[in-house]
Amino acid sequence: MSSDINLAKDALALMGHIDLRNAHAFGHSMGSMTACKFAAMALPERLKANATNCTLLFESKDSEKKGSQWLGHSLRW
Repeated sequence: MSSDINLAKDALALMGHIDLRNAHAFGHSMGSMTACKFAAMALPERLKANATNCTLLFESKDSEKKGSQWLGHSLRW
């Protein structure tokens, strides 16, 4: 299991432990992937807003197009 999924699960568990009913999520780079996973796992009423910056869209496996494709703008929903 990837670390961003584990971090998102940990954030949800922490929210439950401290009885935090909802929250805003923000992430940059790897944190943006964690924020996206958190948004996907959280019930809609638990997430007030999600903002990401420098999100990895996909990683190319093609040898001629090595590297990663990044979304450099902030997203918020």
